[in-house]
Amino acid sequence: TTGPMLLAKADGRLPGESFPAGAAGASHPLECRVRSEQPMESVELVVNGAVVKRWTQPPVPGAKGGFDVTLTHSFVPETDSWVAWRCFETRAAGRFRFAHTAPWHFSIPGKPLRPRQEEVDWLATRVREEIQRSQGVAPPSLIEDYRKALRFYESLGARSP
Repeated sequence: TTGPMLLAKADGRLPGESFPAGAAGASHPLECRVRSEQPMESVELVVNGAVVKRWTQPPVPGAKGGFDVTLTHSFVPETDSWVAWRCFETRAAGRFRFAHTAPWHFSIPGKPLRPRQEEVDWLATRVREEIQRSQGVAPPSLIEDYRKALRFYESLGARSP
């Protein structure tokens, strides 16, 4: 964090906890409290790297100054998943402060987490750029390793989630 305090739990457990071998469709209560010096711009729930919900509700002034936001949400994992909370506090001159929890991990048997297409595309682009940059500089065995990595990333895009 660079400012706000973000206090959160999933099923009453602190960030960093794992929920092994749960059933798909089981609901997990999430709670989040943010304490900040300035009003929050937003509080977000991040699931597997994507923002799934954003709150912009007005914060409540705290009794001793600052601001409080308290949120609850239910999370229903359908695949292996990770969940985290983050928040942003806007400051003067275009600056901001933020906080981000460690993730909670949820395991669903037979339902592995698959990368999103945008993640696969980003990785494949980086490897293509590295192949181009390394031509004539890196040994052929390294270029072949890059090509193997590229084929792997491209094969991920062909899989259905």
